[in-house]
Amino acid sequence: MVDKVCKNYPLMVKGICFSANFMLLPFDEFNVILGMDWLTRYDVVLNCKQIYILLKCENDELLCDESGKLDGLPNVISAITEQKYV
Repeated sequence: MVDKVCKNYPLMVKGICFSANFMLLPFDEFNVILGMDWLTRYDVVLNCKQIYILLKCENDELLCDESGKLDGLPNVISAITEQKYV
């Protein structure tokens, strides 16, 4: 089911680059599935009710997107492990 893996691929959020490993999956509903390992690495807080995402950058600064659009992250879901989708 997985044809290609992209290691250390740049994921841009509001002009800041976050490194991620991606598996190309045949899903039309989602653009990106972020695992708990990635969410933990960047100390992510995702508030669905108030529609914002908070990430910790490599330099320990916090990046907050409160646009309601999650700029650069359309149709994002998180997963405890990507293996469940493979």
